[in-house]
Amino acid sequence: MIKKLFTLFMLVVFPSLCWAKLNIVTEVLPNYQYYNDDNQLIGISTERVIKALTQGNIEYSLLVYPWSVAYSAALRDPQTCIFSLARIAPREDKFQWIAKLHHANVSFYSLKTSHISIGSVEDAKQYKIAVLRDNFSHHYLKSKGFTEDKNLIVIDHFEKIYDLLETRRELLELLVLNDEQFNYSLKHNKTLSKLKPIFQIDSIGQELYFACHNDMANDTIEALKQAFKRSE
Repeated sequence: MIKKLFTLFMLVVFPSLCWAKLNIVTEVLPNYQYYNDDNQLIGISTERVIKALTQGNIEYSLLVYPWSVAYSAALRDPQTCIFSLARIAPREDKFQWIAKLHHANVSFYSLKTSHISIGSVEDAKQYKIAVLRDNFSHHYLKSKGFTEDKNLIVIDHFEKIYDLLETRRELLELLVLNDEQFNYSLKHNKTLSKLKPIFQIDSIGQELYFACHNDMANDTIEALKQAFKRSE
């Protein structure tokens, strides 16, 4: 009887002992999550996530990878969660969606020297479009009939855009970018000044989430949801 009461006490007072340490993965995505001058990960999403996990007494490690690596880890490992993940139809059944973090707008961008004009996502199919691997835009455009052998150029990380603009500009006709990320990055690298937004994609305005592997234990999922709810 005493042993049972002690176990119950430990579960109530130290809920983080109920599950194994979580792996939290993300990418650098200004100004949602990015490094400051002191090499600390900050940003509006980072602050929300750390606040919820800390107040929820949830033990975790926070790892920063290129997006495709982070995304693969969240799909592969039952103890892994990810942010800031756009909640779009092709991903809906692949994750447990814990908490909405922020909203972001998305646009097609072209070179300022080009004369490309589009009025719909369908119009963009005639152009070569750079997308980040496993990014929301990559999944969304594939769901709309875009293909990598015809009109998608898949790049592994955001910084690759600079290489395309400097050395392989002839390959680049359109990009799909998070407007917030573009405006922030423009302040730090003027190479992006060669680009202009030409069409905002309202149908994939991003709802950015903290999400976890589908097979994560139910009690852990519930604890995470409650932690985010209490931290609002």
